[in-house]
Amino acid sequence: MTDIAGRFDHIVLGAGGIGSATAYWLAQSGSTSVLCLEQFDLLHELGASMDYSRIIRHAYNSTDYTALTGASYETWGEIEEATGLTLVTRTGGLDIGPEHRVGPYANALEATGHPCERMDSGELTKRWPQWTVRDTDVAVFQKDSGILDIRAASYAHVALAKSAGVSFVDRTPVTRIVEFPDRVEVVTDKGVFVGRTLSVCGGSWSPMLFEGLGVRNPIAVSHEQVCYWATQNLKAFSTREFGIWIYHDEGETYYGFPVFGLPGTKAGRDEPHDLIDPTTRSWDVREDNLEQVESFMRAHLPEALGPRIFARACCYDLTPDRNFLVDKVAGSQRVSLFCGAGHAAKFASLMGKIMAELAVEGGSKYPIDPFRWDRPAITDPDFASTLVVAGQDMA
Repeated sequence: MTDIAGRFDHIVLGAGGIGSATAYWLAQSGSTSVLCLEQFDLLHELGASMDYSRIIRHAYNSTDYTALTGASYETWGEIEEATGLTLVTRTGGLDIGPEHRVGPYANALEATGHPCERMDSGELTKRWPQWTVRDTDVAVFQKDSGILDIRAASYAHVALAKSAGVSFVDRTPVTRIVEFPDRVEVVTDKGVFVGRTLSVCGGSWSPMLFEGLGVRNPIAVSHEQVCYWATQNLKAFSTREFGIWIYHDEGETYYGFPVFGLPGTKAGRDEPHDLIDPTTRSWDVREDNLEQVESFMRAHLPEALGPRIFARACCYDLTPDRNFLVDKVAGSQRVSLFCGAGHAAKFASLMGKIMAELAVEGGSKYPIDPFRWDRPAITDPDFASTLVVAGQDMA
């Protein structure tokens, strides 16, 4: 006889940024029987939801996202009100690069009513002399861009969810998921947890859970990393003097932060070259990646550099078109999945709310049709991946 460890209305897999938000919003929906399973320690540092900062912004090169960013900011405001924490720090933000790379960001912002400023390289370096750019570069500035304290946000969702009665069980890896007409069974070494619905928010571990669902795995995983430097120019790169930035080069995309969380600057590269097997991942930092980022910084933001404070490796969970996947799993009535494609932290609370809506109501009031399961990027095994194609850079 199957060892039933517990029965719940709703089960969430993963207690990171998205999973903890999903658990909280399920409780807010009125659900009184919610379980969140975590394979590691609760609020561990191996996933994508730790570290001090993530970029939050309206600026995207597609209205698919700029149509959602306003709701994302509003949702974070609700979490700040509920906890008394400051989770979003507005610094303003720049998208910099050649016109054909940067122009679509201004177009998408303007199309959805988000104000922005376009400027040439001369105006950019006059306002922010920290920058050295090509004469042909242009920039788009958006005043509401800033920093999401992703570590505090994850802690906040867990605390709120616990206070609302959500059960968290950590150190419990899932070995198999089986869906039946009237339930979903989640198999672990602590027994089988049975739920009416299941929300999979496993990030880069999600690909390992598809076998029991009988569907093709559409998610790839890449090795990524960031670095902090102890700049001597703290005031020039403070949040009062300098904002978040994304530099869209022809072959690479770089992103970075002012001083926040630590007395140093932070930057990384955002073009997933290094696809890996998630079952044999390594958290080792790769020197060639760091040298490439530091070479960029010496050329464009030399005063931001200093001795390395530390570097951190992480992973992206990626769809072939680098767009979100938020939907019921193909053929399923009870299992939903979220894939953030390496740029979801800024949307974490909103996506948790949407995942809760999918579980409770079967659909969402938010405009998520572009991120459905039945698009070619997910269903067509011959879809031409755009993971490293210019224009799909989503830092």
